Amino acid sequence: MRKISKKYLFQIGATIIPALVISLTVWLYAGSITPTKTAIFNSIPFPMAMVGGEFVPVSDYLLKYTVAKKFFANDQVSQEDGGIEGDLYDSLVRDVKIRRVAQKFGVNVSNKEIDSEFELSRNAWGFRDKNNFPDFLNGYGISEDILKNSVIRPQLFLKNLKIWHSAKPELNKEAHAQAEDLYNRIENGEDMASLAKA
Repeated sequence: MRKISKKYLFQIGATIIPALVISLTVWLYAGSITPTKTAIFNSIPFPMAMVGGEFVPVSDYLLKYTVAKKFFANDQVSQEDGGIEGDLYDSLVRDVKIRRVAQKFGVNVSNKEIDSEFELSRNAWGFRDKNNFPDFLNGYGISEDILKNSVIRPQLFLKNLKIWHSAKPELNKEAHAQAEDLYNRIENGEDMASLAKA
């Protein structure tokens, strides 16, 4: 019987392993989303996109995809428009970009802000009783923490970045000049009603 050399085994392994990795990657990223693919993506942080050197994991996309599919299950328009996949991808990339820009300029979101916005949202959706809200969210496959971190936090980063931007006279010269002009005219005794009409 012929003995197989270690070099030969290494060559076989060096050929088979990359082929398996490539095949798995093509299978994962091509075609429709299946429960098996979802389980793999949720277990291993495969990248969906890269934004400024930061990976956006596929699991983030799948979370929003699942919620959107449940939310729009009976909405014929969303089905006929070709789906929501591209919009979800764009929104995830946009959220990362906004967060990165905000953090670059020292604009952050506190847990207190998130909790406050969460309470406002819960009440706006008609859930004054805190006990029913988790069941409602579970129906869409999410928890309160996921809602806070995947929906509310990105919205607050955008809101806080807009506030920061608006407060910078060098970034909003025209708006600040108009505000200063109105302030001076009010200080000089002009009628606010006539200024409001102008």
